[in-house]
Amino acid sequence: LIGGGLSVGIGFGLQELVANFISGILLLFERTVRPGDMIEVSGQKGVVDKLRMRSTVIRTFDNTEIFVPNKNLLTSSFTAYTQTDRVVRRLLTVGVSYDSDPSQVRTILQDVANRHGLVLKKPEPLVFFLGFGASSLDFQLAVWVDDPLNAMRVASDLYFMIWNEFEKYEIEIPFPQQDLHLRSGPWDHLQDGSLASAQNGHVQTPRTKTLQDARADKSDAQQRDSTSGESVQTEKQKPEKIKTVAEAEKESKRLNLPG
Repeated sequence: LIGGGLSVGIGFGLQELVANFISGILLLFERTVRPGDMIEVSGQKGVVDKLRMRSTVIRTFDNTEIFVPNKNLLTSSFTAYTQTDRVVRRLLTVGVSYDSDPSQVRTILQDVANRHGLVLKKPEPLVFFLGFGASSLDFQLAVWVDDPLNAMRVASDLYFMIWNEFEKYEIEIPFPQQDLHLRSGPWDHLQDGSLASAQNGHVQTPRTKTLQDARADKSDAQQRDSTSGESVQTEKQKPEKIKTVAEAEKESKRLNLPG
């Protein structure tokens, strides 16, 4: 029985090993991926470093190595950026205020792209007016670079250049904002200050009591009870004092003593 279980386990292990081995041979012959290719597997981008018989080594841009079983490269989908051509497109999205001139914005974006040395002239850069956003006019700049490894650096340079040009021509880049409009509602319980604060868009929520707050409330209640008890005792003593004086007067009259 134990021997049968071991045989089954070894069989499954050899099955995976043989599958990866055969997949590695197919990758070498088909040249699906080659050392130096930039690919993306399971959300991880990197450059193929080594092709081994059992796995493929991918070096990410953080200089870490990912070992992908060869079977996964054949049975799962992955993105190859440099299989036939290293030219890639990069998209940059920019929003401007509604006070801006769309034609001027298009001219600025086109000029910025043409002035960058790593942006290809063919295919030429394109500017798209995406539409009217919630707080901005949305544009998209499409540029082409000859190496995917330079795409991020080119995009960063273009954003810096666009910012400087917008500052030069006083074109505002808006940010999302919301206005709070209050209508008739149950505001009678609010004080004047709270209502004014609410109208300005700031409504203070009730603070949750802590253990210290509960202890302080209990101490205040005990003090109030103590003060109330003393007042009641004083009130009870007053009739007793009056009664004593009355008895003294009565006793004085009875004894015919001078008042």
